Amino acid sequence: MTAIQILKRPDLIGQPPVSDEQVDLDPVDVTVGELYVVWLNDEPSPVSVEFQKRYTNGVLKFVRASTDQEVFIPKDEWETMRSDGRACRVKVAGRGRDPNSLEDIDPYGLLDPEEAGLNPKEKTKRLLAKKRLEDARVLRFLAIAYDEMPAGRGHAGVKAFIKDALEECALDGKKFAWTPSAGALLRALDRCGEPGNRPLSAFLSKRGQKHGGRRWPDKVLELAVDMNTTFWAKREVRQKEVIAEFFDALKKENDRRQTEVGKLNEIRREKGLPDLRDEEIPLDLKALTRPSRETLRLWINAGENYWSFKTKYGEERARRRFIGRGRPMKATRALEYVMIDHTRIDAWAVIYDEDGVKSRFGRSIGMAKGVAFLPALSRSAHGFARCGR
Repeated sequence: MTAIQILKRPDLIGQPPVSDEQVDLDPVDVTVGELYVVWLNDEPSPVSVEFQKRYTNGVLKFVRASTDQEVFIPKDEWETMRSDGRACRVKVAGRGRDPNSLEDIDPYGLLDPEEAGLNPKEKTKRLLAKKRLEDARVLRFLAIAYDEMPAGRGHAGVKAFIKDALEECALDGKKFAWTPSAGALLRALDRCGEPGNRPLSAFLSKRGQKHGGRRWPDKVLELAVDMNTTFWAKREVRQKEVIAEFFDALKKENDRRQTEVGKLNEIRREKGLPDLRDEEIPLDLKALTRPSRETLRLWINAGENYWSFKTKYGEERARRRFIGRGRPMKATRALEYVMIDHTRIDAWAVIYDEDGVKSRFGRSIGMAKGVAFLPALSRSAHGFARCGR
């Protein structure tokens, strides 16, 4: 397999100057801002590049993510690279509730847990955040090393790879306190980005988070969606009924998978091979974990919103629950209707008598309150603080 060379900018090799303006990219399977992993002939391993523009002569301009080095690839060569696997599009790692969002590092993980004067609760919080950050760094280090030199999917080979990588790292003076299992690394490889795009934040979000739905197999989540849809679509359907249907569907799926694994084992026995070990069973044939009834109940409740409640119980009950029963206040001219609210504030004041002498100093005066005015027409808040009893 050949690799594309890093070309010089077309303007600098005797060709006519090209325009820096963007052109229509529809004929080419590439979009501005997308990340790709490409094989270059002067690099020992794949590199990550970001597409920036296409010149009018058909040359595509990329920039390396780590060094900002410009890489120019002709359109025809790029299509060949995309076809034979030398250029692979990379999906940005998603995390948190929004799969397109990124989560910042917990600042507690950067603070000193041994700082003097910390209470036990604060110290525990810093220690946990620090451990979570260190564990994420270990997983990211191993994932990047695995991308450069894969060790297969077998737990024995991955375990040996982890041991060798950490020992080599220790020889360079860097020791990690945690040694992840083979399963932990394999899960991180599947969930935390893709080769060439493994940000530290992606590893942080997959450990110690409460978004447990991301850890369930896709088939379980597919059945859960069907369960939720059935419950909120019909008024007469109760939670215990859809939960029972979920368990029946899950059992049928597990029985099917067990039958398929049995067929594979029969074929292996005919060839004189041992049965498949648990780690050798394909992912789409492994037995699905059964969620608890409480987990399913919480999943159903999480699907409650105005539209699902309206479908199940009607528009009147949905408005009563999510919007309110009264009509909103409307005004046709300024100050026709003004909404007023107040709250007590921690106000301090100095009171002078009629002769200019301080009568009180440094004391809270009466029932000091902050008052806000909201005209119904402009919807802009106006407020002031007053002191009084």
